[in-house]
Amino acid sequence: MKEITTRETGMLLLLLAIGFGAIMVIFVIIPLHNRLLDERGAYSFLYEERGQIDALLETEPIIRSIHAEAAASHKKLTARFLDESHLSQVGRMLTRLNEAHGLSPIDQRLSAPMEFEGGENFLFVTADMTVNGTYDDLKRLLDTVEQTEYLRISRISFSLGGENKRISLSFEVTMIRGVA
Repeated sequence: MKEITTRETGMLLLLLAIGFGAIMVIFVIIPLHNRLLDERGAYSFLYEERGQIDALLETEPIIRSIHAEAAASHKKLTARFLDESHLSQVGRMLTRLNEAHGLSPIDQRLSAPMEFEGGENFLFVTADMTVNGTYDDLKRLLDTVEQTEYLRISRISFSLGGENKRISLSFEVTMIRGVA
């Protein structure tokens, strides 16, 4: 066996250093670099997300006020829809009531529903109607209306002459809001 010379020892140490450096680059530095890039990407994503959250937090009072306005508008439209729905139901109910008693409706006008003081769930509607019919038909209608709790006739006028008379009635109808 031959002894290793100083030159060979230097070359061997250089080869070991290069090998150690290559192993360090492949197994340590490159994975650390890739992890650093991944962390920078995640940091950039979180930074952008934080910016979006900050922007939302700045606009939160505006969004809350818009939401409050939309909720109030929705409530108003729902109440209006219910009121109009009640009106159409009241109109149909009064027409059927008059026809059931032999009175022929000519004209009908309904007031906008009004709330009772202190009773937000109750609505009050005045209905003015003109009908054709006889006195006996009107009397039967009055007897029926007298038996109801939600309907009252506040004014009656009729013209004289002929078999059928023109009769003007003013109904007061009490309704419960939200009940179809």
